[in-house]
Amino acid sequence: MESICPGCGASFPKGDFAPNRYGVASPECWQAFNELLAQERMNWGYPEVHRLVVDAYSVQHPQNFELQKSLGISKRFIDASVQSVPVHLIALYLALREKKPLEKISASMDQILSKGATFEPLDSPDNLGEITIADAPDMSDYDTYSAFAWNWAKKAWGAWEHVHPQVKAWIQEYLN
Repeated sequence: MESICPGCGASFPKGDFAPNRYGVASPECWQAFNELLAQERMNWGYPEVHRLVVDAYSVQHPQNFELQKSLGISKRFIDASVQSVPVHLIALYLALREKKPLEKISASMDQILSKGATFEPLDSPDNLGEITIADAPDMSDYDTYSAFAWNWAKKAWGAWEHVHPQVKAWIQEYLN
C-alpha cells in the first residue's frame, strides 16, 4: 500500500507514523525527512547544506487549508504553515541568487522575523519540483549528498518562479 504526500507528491510505502503537526506532509514523508536529518547529523554533524535541505523540503510542503482543517490542525499551526514557505523561499533566494554563504542565512531569516514580517498565503505551483525527499541519495558520501541538496534546492526554488519578484521585494523590504 502506498501513501502519496499531499505536499510534495512523493510516494512512500504506507507506514504507521505520527502526522506532521502542520498537516502539510504525509506521515510517511515527514518520517523520511526526519530520518534524513538524523542520518545527516550522524554522518556529518551539522553540514553546511543542511540549510538547503530544510528550505527545499519546507517550500515543497505549503499550506493546504482544506486538508489542514479536515485533519483538525490548530489555527496556530495553519498560520505557521502560511509563514513557512515565504521565509524558506527567502532563504533559497539568498543561497541561490545572492550566493550568500549558507551559514549566514539563518541570521538573515532571524532579522526578517525580528522585524515582525508577516506574509500572506502564496498560491502554490502545480508542480513543487522534480526532486523530493524520496530522491535522497545514500548517505555514505558527503559530496553526493551535497550535490543532491544543491540540486533539490534549485528545483524547489524554480517551482516557485511565479513568486520570485515578491521574494525579491521582501528581501529589499526586510533586509535592506
